[in-house]
Amino acid sequence: MVKSVYLSNKINRFLSNYLYLQPETKLPNIRKKEKNMENFVVSVARAILFEPSTNEVLAYATALSESAFTLAMQSQEIRGGIGNVLKFNYKNTRTLNISLTNVAFSKSFLPLNLGKVNANTRIAIANEQCMVLSGAGIGTLEKTPLGPVSYVYQNGTIETRQNATHSTVVDLGVAHANEKVTAIYDYAETIDNITIDSSTPPNIVRLVMNVQIRSNETNGIVEWLQLDIPSFQIDGNYELSMTADGVSSETLTGMALAVNGQQCSDGDVYGYIKYIPVTESAYSLIGIAATPSPLMIKAGETDAISVYGLRGNMYAPITITNKCDYAMQTGSDADIEVSENGIVSVSSAATATDTGTVVVSYDAGDVTYTDTVIVSVIE
Repeated sequence: MVKSVYLSNKINRFLSNYLYLQPETKLPNIRKKEKNMENFVVSVARAILFEPSTNEVLAYATALSESAFTLAMQSQEIRGGIGNVLKFNYKNTRTLNISLTNVAFSKSFLPLNLGKVNANTRIAIANEQCMVLSGAGIGTLEKTPLGPVSYVYQNGTIETRQNATHSTVVDLGVAHANEKVTAIYDYAETIDNITIDSSTPPNIVRLVMNVQIRSNETNGIVEWLQLDIPSFQIDGNYELSMTADGVSSETLTGMALAVNGQQCSDGDVYGYIKYIPVTESAYSLIGIAATPSPLMIKAGETDAISVYGLRGNMYAPITITNKCDYAMQTGSDADIEVSENGIVSVSSAATATDTGTVVVSYDAGDVTYTDTVIVSVIE
């Protein structure tokens, strides 16, 4: 069996003009859109942070007030000649920065910035306790103090008294009979806590951000934009913003680190942008290309047709082989047949002069695209 090493003329034209479509280039079955449908990225992302080595989820942020990723590059201008004109502009030092602002407090954001985990240990806790003294000026502390206790009286004065016996019953004297005071002291308890040290670097995580893309035609979600960063270095610059008249928010910022790409041709990559369709119709085609054509095949053998959906210059073709219909064109030799899956078979009785044409069709809903594959039997 001999396979053609060339794609069909149509897909060759498409790929050769992938980044720049020449004016004379024409693609098959171009569809003219009847509706002015536009898509919009709406609201904020949902963010998922993974432990990169195990892919376990460390944090899931669904209440972001702001989420942004920013690509930046530096330039080195090469100038010379009369007037010191710009001859070349070398672009380098690309960075990908991420900023997340969360309005729902999470116990995950701060540990990630500190490069630590929440511990559960016995630790000293500062306590504020309001209490009303008895007629004799005696009060009872809620917790056992670890050391001295300070008292804030109603007139604003503060008195600190030693408590060497760590007693919870305190006698402030009859001068403070029936007075409301605030006791401030340390006590010990086992709770979740985290140490803010001076040197531990922040975590490196895998970060995934999911964002809705909606259309102005239905206001429904047509796609999800997913930003997947395999190695996200949190920068450790954390802020928990609190105001008297609002809800606190916390930030998580950082930048992508380069990793080896998933494909050999990728080189070093910062991440991947993925467009996840909600429905199959999210892919809008401008034509199809069936390959190889011509298809050279020997008697008694089979070969497969591959079909690509063409989406325009800024998109790579998509494979739609299993979504197409296949039929032999009238006048083709009876020794050549095609299956519903695009498998072309030639009977052993076929001769080198036999030819046939496979008609490939794809139903895109409001239009049907077609292409043909010429089949030639060879010795």
